[in-house]
Parts: sequence; structure tokens; C-alpha cells
Amino acid sequence: MSSEVSIQIPDQVVSNLIHAEIAESLSNKPELIAAAIREVLELKTSRYSDNTQFGSIVKKMIQAEGALVMKEWIEQNKDMLKKTLMARLNKGKQKQLVNLCDAIINGIAGFSTHVTFKIDEPY
Repeated sequence: MSSEVSIQIPDQVVSNLIHAEIAESLSNKPELIAAAIREVLELKTSRYSDNTQFGSIVKKMIQAEGALVMKEWIEQNKDMLKKTLMARLNKGKQKQLVNLCDAIINGIAGFSTHVTFKIDEPY
């Protein structure tokens, strides 16, 4: 006669116990925490790069914030930017046209075509 006892422990309870044990073991060992943080901060994006994943994430966050700031600034200074840009474009209009014509002429001068005629039927 065999008796079998089955106890089911919910996954969440097991997970909470594991997390609690890990937290307790790490809280008593500051060197483990320091080693874990060092590992995370120094983790490379690839073995061929000196960039760290942490640095890449921070860089993206800074770039995103910078883009938002620049977008705001451009909106606030839209009229000034437009006037300055138009003045710059109008100032160099003659030079730009000369450069464009030179580029077209140089492009045409360097352009060649090979044409071959083949006559299949004699006259």
C-alpha cells in the first residue's frame, strides 16, 4: 500500500520566495551588489566594440531629450530661421546657378553612348 501526497505551490509563491532569498543574500554582501552593478555598467554592445550597453541606452535617452528641446526651439524661432535661410539662399543664388550649370555641362561632357547597328537583311 503506497500513499502519495501531492502538494501544489503556486508559481507566484515560489517566485516570491526565490526573490526574497536572493535579496537577503545580496543585502548582506555589498561586494556582490558592486560586482553586479559593475557587470551591468561594463557590458559591451558587442565583443568588437568598446561601447557599453548602458552607455548606449543613456546616449539614446540624451539624444531623445535633445531632439525634443531642439524641436521646441525651432518652433519658437521658426520665423527667424525662415528669414535667415531665405536670405542665405538668395545671397548665393547666382553662384548656385553657375555651379548647377557647370555640373550639368561636366556631366554632359563626360557622357558617352555606344551605338551599334546590325543589318540582318541585305538590300
